[in-house]
Amino acid sequence: MSLSPTNKKRKLFVTTTASADSSAGSACSASSHSSCSLNQSSSSSLENNHTTACSSSASSIIEHHHDLLMDDVIYEILCFLDSTFIIKVCMKISRQWREKSFQIPLTLSINANTQKVIFSESEIAASIANSESLKNLTSLELKNYGIGSKEAKYILNSQNLKNLTSLGLGSNLIKSKGVKFVANSKYLKNLTCLDLSNNDIGPQGAEFISNSENMKKLNILNLCDNEIGSAGAKYIANSEYLKNLTLLDLYGNEIGSKGVNYLANSQHLSKLISLDLTSNSIDNALLIAGSSTLKNLTFLNLSNNSVDSEGVKHIANSEYMNNLTSLDLSCNDIDATCVNVIANSKNLKNLTFLDLSFNNIPSKNGRSVVKAFESINFQLVERLRFKKNPNH
Repeated sequence: MSLSPTNKKRKLFVTTTASADSSAGSACSASSHSSCSLNQSSSSSLENNHTTACSSSASSIIEHHHDLLMDDVIYEILCFLDSTFIIKVCMKISRQWREKSFQIPLTLSINANTQKVIFSESEIAASIANSESLKNLTSLELKNYGIGSKEAKYILNSQNLKNLTSLGLGSNLIKSKGVKFVANSKYLKNLTCLDLSNNDIGPQGAEFISNSENMKKLNILNLCDNEIGSAGAKYIANSEYLKNLTLLDLYGNEIGSKGVNYLANSQHLSKLISLDLTSNSIDNALLIAGSSTLKNLTFLNLSNNSVDSEGVKHIANSEYMNNLTSLDLSCNDIDATCVNVIANSKNLKNLTFLDLSFNNIPSKNGRSVVKAFESINFQLVERLRFKKNPNH
C-alpha cells in the first residue's frame, strides 16, 4: 500500500505480514494502460524524510500546545500529515483534533500482491465498512486481495463510501454479481474513476455498469481482462450514463471488430481522449479511422491485434485522427508499405510517441522511418519504438 500527499489527500498505510500469491497480472495498470492508476507506491526518500519531519514536528506541537491551537491552524497541520499519523495520533488528541481530522480526505490503498497481509478478505471488508475513522474516504483501492461478491457487498453498502470518487477493485474475484453491488450502491454517486480490471465480470458485468446511474460522473473506466466480448462493448457504447468518459481501457476483452464497430458508432463516447484496445482480435482499423465519435482521441493503443498496413493507411489518412499524440501499433501485421504513409501523414503531425515494434518491417525500412521522421518531427524520433522487426 502506498501513501503520498497529493492535492491534500492522504493515503492510509495498512501494515501486513504474510505475502499473497500473484495471480492474473493486471496489465491495465502496467504498460500503457492508462488507466486509472490508483496505486502510487513509489515515494522518494526525500518525500519520506519530509513526511517524517512533519510528523515529528506535529508530534511536538500536539504534545505541548494542542489546547492552544485555532481550528485553521490544526487543519493546516493535518494537511501535511499522512493518514496513518492522522488516524493513530491526531484523532486521539482531543475532540477538536478529531473533528478537524475528519475533514481531511483519506486514501486507502492495499495491494496484496506486493504487500504482506495479516487480514483476510472478510476482515478487511469489515474494517473498511465499519471504521468511523474512514468516513471521509475519497479513494479506495483493494488489489489482488481475493475480494469476492460477498465482501464487495459488505464494503459497497457502507456509509464510509459516500464521499468516494475513486474505486479500484482490480484483480479480485467479484465477477458480475459483485459488479451489481457497485452499480446499485447508494453511496457511489460521486465516482469519477472505476477500476474493475481482471475480475471476470463478462458481458453481464459490463451491462450492470452501463445501466447504472452511479456512473454519470465517471471519467475513467478500466475493464481490462474481463472477457466482456462484443456484447459488453455494445452495452458500453449505448450507455447514456458513460457519456463523460475520457479514458476507456478494454485491454484483453476479445471484443473483435464487431465490438469496435459499436464503440466507433456510439453517440455517447465523444469525450474519449484515451482508448486502449490491446489484444482484442481487431482486424479492421478503418472502423476507428472513420469514426467521428473518436475524433478527440490523443492516445490510441491497438497493440497485439491483426491490424495490417491497409488499416494503418486508413489511420494515417483520417482527419479524425489528427489529435493523436500517442499511437501503439506493436505486434500487428504491418509491413514496409506503410512507412512513408505514416511519416508523411498530415493527420499524424501531432504524434510524439509511435510504437511499430514486433511487426514485419525490415530493419532497412526502420532506418527509413527514423530518417523520414527526423525531417518532420524530431520529438517523435526520440520516442519511436522499432524493436524485434526482421533483419532483411
